[in-house]
Amino acid sequence: MFRSAAPVWTKLHGAVHRRLIFFAGGRFSRFCRPVFIAFLLTERCNARCVHCDIWKNKGKEESPGIDEWKKVLEDLRRWLGPVGMVFTGGEVFRSGCCFNRGKGRVFYFRPGHESFPTYYDKNVRKVISNAVQWAAPTPGVEITWDNVQPLEKLD
Repeated sequence: MFRSAAPVWTKLHGAVHRRLIFFAGGRFSRFCRPVFIAFLLTERCNARCVHCDIWKNKGKEESPGIDEWKKVLEDLRRWLGPVGMVFTGGEVFRSGCCFNRGKGRVFYFRPGHESFPTYYDKNVRKVISNAVQWAAPTPGVEITWDNVQPLEKLD
């Protein structure tokens, strides 16, 4: 599917399935399919956030292997088509993203919750340290502090 058609497909897919639930007194609800999926990967967490007590979970946790996850995701794709997914769990790292922007690099990282001092965790500090090294200017990148003219007319 073309990238420009993906947002249209997502909205149309969600709208149709949400309406089928109530259309004609719910007679078509059996044809509904999920429009968004959330996977809870783990219930283990060492952050003792005030809003959550998941850190109290102890013991070994059974979870699928890589090949099993691949099969699940392939089956879901075949059944549902393109749908939104989020992978979450008890991990400290709430979100992170690396991408290139022009000649520069951007690293977005949002660990933990503000009620728990995750920036003091040695793993979080290692991620930040690695990100600084990755995003550092590379040869060929020109850094200027001059005033740059706007690309379009500003009114």
